[in-house]
Amino acid sequence: MRKVSYGLKWVMLILLSSTLIACSGGGTKKHTKSLEKDLYVRAQTYLKSGDVMRARDALYAMKNTHVQYSEAMILLKKKVEPRRIKELKAKKKEAKEARWQGRWQEAYDAYIHASELALGDSALEKSAVLMQTKVHQNLLNSLLKKRSAEDDSLKKTLAFYATAPKGLAKNDEVFQQHQQRIEDRIKNHSEYSIKQAESFLKEGYPEAAYAEMVSYARFNAKNDAHAKQLLVRIKKAIHEGVRLPGAKAARTRVTKRAPAKTKKPIVTSEMIESYIQKEEWIKAKQAADLFQKQGGDSAGYLALILKKRQALAQQAYELGRQAFLQEKLGSAVSHWQVAVHLMPENKEYNSSLGRATRLQKRLKTLKNK
Repeated sequence: MRKVSYGLKWVMLILLSSTLIACSGGGTKKHTKSLEKDLYVRAQTYLKSGDVMRARDALYAMKNTHVQYSEAMILLKKKVEPRRIKELKAKKKEAKEARWQGRWQEAYDAYIHASELALGDSALEKSAVLMQTKVHQNLLNSLLKKRSAEDDSLKKTLAFYATAPKGLAKNDEVFQQHQQRIEDRIKNHSEYSIKQAESFLKEGYPEAAYAEMVSYARFNAKNDAHAKQLLVRIKKAIHEGVRLPGAKAARTRVTKRAPAKTKKPIVTSEMIESYIQKEEWIKAKQAADLFQKQGGDSAGYLALILKKRQALAQQAYELGRQAFLQEKLGSAVSHWQVAVHLMPENKEYNSSLGRATRLQKRLKTLKNK
């Protein structure tokens, strides 16, 4: 299993830079104009270098007032999108082949790439998660098997020197010295296993850490308090979906229940006004819609609620955009989630949230490698 720890900050900056272009609708006017001037040139450069997604982002970030906007849309339609679709098909095929051949890491990488090309396909993302689980499971199983063989060999060697062969004294000095040598090796082995387990856990390899602790337990019947605490921490860090030896798959009982009889709620104007006073705008809208279906006049309420939702959503979106420009990705996602919650029909809010969420997943993937 590969792990990319070096240069992560640099990679993050590269990923953010391409996405910041698409979300730089505000900020200082000079900065925005300087970004907009060379967006078309950047898109062409990205396309030539084979980075179709960054080319796509740059083109979509262009405003319709840009002098090369029409050319950009032609480039997008005739070259960028066809290449994206072509690459997506190729990556899907690559992922499928690697999966059936048991090359889990390659399959994972291909599924992640395909998901990005598909603009966030949930089915591809689920396949990537499954492949990642298989990578971790394979790592754990391989290490446990290898360490078990090494430990068995050490135990057999110790057993051989524990008793002198027939014809020699029971306390033969040469055999006792060899026995002491093996016992010292076991002691050093145990100390090494604990230290290595701590190191692996710190580096983000809990499966490798677990294999070290299993090896440690083979030569230490009574684990000390530190070892027990360390094992608990390791188990918590194990990748979700990875099964430890002896662990049974959880079974859930499914009981069929008769569908509950639901009564349609009766909504009054007082209920709508109560939600408005509490500034619970989503509940107020739902109540106003129901009130209207019941034959009530809620046009005035709906107009007021829409105005408030639009203002609050715009405010949340702007806060998210500012956070994104400052490379505070988590904060941007949180603000944009609020904006989408208030105005789920707004395409711009949904697009920005989707873009930031995909970027968040890409960065998380890079950290976990």
